[in-house]
Formats: sequence, C-alpha cells, structure tokens
Amino acid sequence: RKVSQTNGSGNCDSKLSGWKRFADGIGGKMPEICPSTDFRCGTDAPGWLNGAHPTTVGQRANMTVCFKWTSRCCQWSTSIQVTNCALYFVYNLPNTPHCSLAYCGDA
Repeated sequence: RKVSQTNGSGNCDSKLSGWKRFADGIGGKMPEICPSTDFRCGTDAPGWLNGAHPTTVGQRANMTVCFKWTSRCCQWSTSIQVTNCALYFVYNLPNTPHCSLAYCGDA
C-alpha cells in the first residue's frame, strides 16, 4: 500500500512475516520519513523506515520500522532487515506489533 493512500483504514499486517518486496505500483520501497498524517496506506498507523536504505548492492542492514499514530512518529516500532538488490529492496518483515498497523510503500 502506498503511503499516499488515504482511503480506507484498519488494514493490518499482524499476520505478515518473511521476506517481501514492494512492487513498483505500490511504491517500490518503504518511505524513509514519517508520514505527515495518520490513516495513510489504508491503515490507522502507517509504518515507515527509520533510517536510510542500504546503498551498496548486496548489503543487508538491520533497521527499525516505526508506526505513526497521532503526534508520535514512532508510537510503535519493530526490527527488520533490509537488503539492497540493485534495482529494488527486499524486507524481512515480522508481524506488526498490533493490528491496524501496516507497512507502507513509497514511490
């Protein structure tokens, strides 16, 4: 789901886990900045990558995803792994800490 998506709410990634790739149509990679408002990505608390993606091809990095809620850019967080695959990134995503939290993509 794209971070710019505003319609719908409640999408939940609490039963999602494993290596995932964001398709170009939904954004290609996770955003590296906190969304400006709640209720993005078709969910209540959108997830974003707290840091820069790895820059070297083949590099795997341990990173943190934050989930924005109200005025707090990092109300909840979880640890993930991100790998640079040259033309795209893959993410080893755990289940989200709660429902109504979802991982977002950004063009």
